[in-house]
Amino acid sequence: MFNIFDKNAIDLASKDDTVFNFAEPNLAQAAIEIDDKAHEYDKNQNTEELNKIIQSIKNDSENIVKDEKIYDRNIKDLPNVGCISYIKREFSPTEVDILKSLKQRREELENREQELLFKENTIQLTKNQIIERLSTLQLLKDELQVIIRQYDTKEGEKNAKLVRIYESMKPKEAARIFEEMQLNVLLEVVEKMRETRLAPILASMEPFKAKEITVALVNRRKSIHN
Repeated sequence: MFNIFDKNAIDLASKDDTVFNFAEPNLAQAAIEIDDKAHEYDKNQNTEELNKIIQSIKNDSENIVKDEKIYDRNIKDLPNVGCISYIKREFSPTEVDILKSLKQRREELENREQELLFKENTIQLTKNQIIERLSTLQLLKDELQVIIRQYDTKEGEKNAKLVRIYESMKPKEAARIFEEMQLNVLLEVVEKMRETRLAPILASMEPFKAKEITVALVNRRKSIHN
């Protein structure tokens, strides 16, 4: 602790590289009085008188020193654990270790907070990218559905024309063409034909082919209803 009655301590307190300071003006005033009396002593060379003066000031200051707030000389070397304006004593090694441990823990928590913030930003960025990708896919899906509807419409119109053509043909002529067509293409036509027009054509076809068309047509209609 700083002792205002120690001449070396008083000299040390005046140096720029220390953090010693008087917290209250009455201590500072006491030191000034000591200094003034010391100069008086230098003039009078009266040791006994000087000792009486110093003892008198010391006795008057003892009650003040108990409550005075003075800066610790090592405060600038302590870890930053908050706002410390003054302390009344030096920290013990155990206390210094505790403060250093608290400082280390605080730094770890700050680093952890930064890591969590980075991960949160990364997750949010990824989420935004996924949302953007889904929006793009939805647009493509809508465009594809439009194209499919347009294709189905054109195919329906084309099949309707074929149906009208085959219905207007003679049964034997239509039967000869049907026997050469692939089954999947043929089904698209015959299922749209009127039964009164289709029956004579099937009767004019080879029995095996006519049976194949009939079975496929029945199964196709069952799958649609199911």
